[in-house]
Amino acid sequence: MKTIKLTQGQVALVDDCDYEYLMQWKWYAQRVDNGFRAVRTIYMHTVIAECMDIDARYLDHIDQNPSNNQRSNLRGATNSQNGHNRGHNKNSKTGVKGVYFHKKSGKYEAQITVEGKKHWLGLFNTTSEAEKVVVAKREELVGEFACHSYQTAKVKGVVREIELTQGQVALVSGCDYEHLMKWKWRAQWHHSGFRAVRTVFMYQVVAERMGINARCIDHIDQNPLNDRRSNLRAATVSQNGHNRGCNKNSKTGVKGVFFDKASGNYKTQIMVEGKQYYLGIFATLEEAKKAIVAKREESVGEFACH
Repeated sequence: MKTIKLTQGQVALVDDCDYEYLMQWKWYAQRVDNGFRAVRTIYMHTVIAECMDIDARYLDHIDQNPSNNQRSNLRGATNSQNGHNRGHNKNSKTGVKGVYFHKKSGKYEAQITVEGKKHWLGLFNTTSEAEKVVVAKREELVGEFACHSYQTAKVKGVVREIELTQGQVALVSGCDYEHLMKWKWRAQWHHSGFRAVRTVFMYQVVAERMGINARCIDHIDQNPLNDRRSNLRAATVSQNGHNRGCNKNSKTGVKGVFFDKASGNYKTQIMVEGKQYYLGIFATLEEAKKAIVAKREESVGEFACH
């Protein structure tokens, strides 16, 4: 993932494979109802959608953040589906999407509109009862595009930048930004890049706010300056170690595979939670790689990095 600076102090998130192509142009920040989006004569997400061969009337940002234009965050959608992946209207009297106060009865009315068709779901004594019904109906009719009132505050992809020393920048979730800005952060070199630090590491502060109590915190994308909540997970020291690439001094260029001079073949081994597994000697690098990848997937699952 890379960031592209926009106007108004905003930043767009894009995949590495799209970065150089998008940097041909200057992009501007344009305010929309749920944040900012990147635009020149067309929207950035439209350019990326064309590269992805998505032919859709409307494009949906899965995490509701219009500045997050990573391919994994974009999907084709109809106008109706796009509209369902939003929180409740800020002027809502009930604070619950699809639920309205019915003056005549003194009860709460539940309704939902899908592809232009209105579905009336009834009157209820409480907002909780009405919400339960409208949530179930929304899940049934729009599936993965359903977004409910209690999800509004997530806006999972909202990202902010915090400037560090040495010209570095840390990425954080919007909900942590104000808290982290109480302190001055500096950049400290680490074997996999820079990380943000004062007397403690920035990711440790964020992890505490998330309620994660772990000996070790893992950066899912291996970028130690990406301290967004969606990029942090609890891990053991061993699991953290497996989510790294090949050692830069490797003679084979394949993690866990070593050339055996005596036999002229390739030996494979992997260490998991302090226990070493020897997988054998193979005639070719491809055979050795296949064996180590399978064992790593089996042993460390989602933490496997090849």
